[in-house]
Amino acid sequence: MSSDRRRFQKKTSNKGVNKSKEYACHICNRQFLSKSSYNRHMRVHESNEPFSCDVCKKSFTYKSSLDRHIHLHLGERPYSCEICNMTFIQKSSLRTHRFKHTGYSPHICSICSRSFSRKSDLDVHFRIHTGIRPYSCDMCNKTFVSKSNLYKHNRVHSGDRPYLCDVCVKSFTRKNSLDKHLLTHSGEKPFSCDECKLAFTHKSSLDAHKLIHTGIKPFTCEICRKSFNKKSNLKKHFRIHTGDRPFSCEVCEKSFVDKSNLNKHLRIHVGNCSRVDF
Repeated sequence: MSSDRRRFQKKTSNKGVNKSKEYACHICNRQFLSKSSYNRHMRVHESNEPFSCDVCKKSFTYKSSLDRHIHLHLGERPYSCEICNMTFIQKSSLRTHRFKHTGYSPHICSICSRSFSRKSDLDVHFRIHTGIRPYSCDMCNKTFVSKSNLYKHNRVHSGDRPYLCDVCVKSFTRKNSLDKHLLTHSGEKPFSCDECKLAFTHKSSLDAHKLIHTGIKPFTCEICRKSFNKKSNLKKHFRIHTGDRPFSCEVCEKSFVDKSNLNKHLRIHVGNCSRVDF
């Protein structure tokens, strides 16, 4: 082999090594083959989100993410599951959804053995064990394990309730809340107790109901030690100690510990069983 050819090969080899080192992230040590890929990656650490939605003003790190988000406003869900006909905005969401039918969850938590179909979901879940909550609200400083939870929380401050019920026009901050609410109109109760066959609209209601059969009351008042089978009942009970009565009548200004008592009280004024939601 000629000396010129050896020099050329050595120069080319060295250039490749230097390039790899040049495009290495100094934060997470991930390496990239091109400067453009490196720059795209660095936005993750810098929280740089230059691409903004003209409709809801939500911002994104990558233009491709914005393009996918636009489908939400257009109502387009082009990817459909061939088993249950459920539709999705992204093809990746459809692939993940298919795991529900196969039961394939290859990503397992090393602490509690809970399994996930996506590694990203496992990464977020693992923060529950580590206590890491890297996303903080600028308004109230409340912290969250995922960016999506922070974004949903921000609607509390903005008053944004983008998910609207077509039946009663009630609005919600989260789509899963709307989905649960729609069951109240359809009368569907897909969750049934194995012990007494009582059916429920929501799985959380079934889980709370099962505690009746076991006698377990895991939620205990720190003040009087009274225990409850549902956290919501403990929360209502605790207002007795704090004196907090957050539900107030707009007619006579009488206040109540929970909304159900307020709704009962309103019958005095309206003379019927109308329910008022706040």
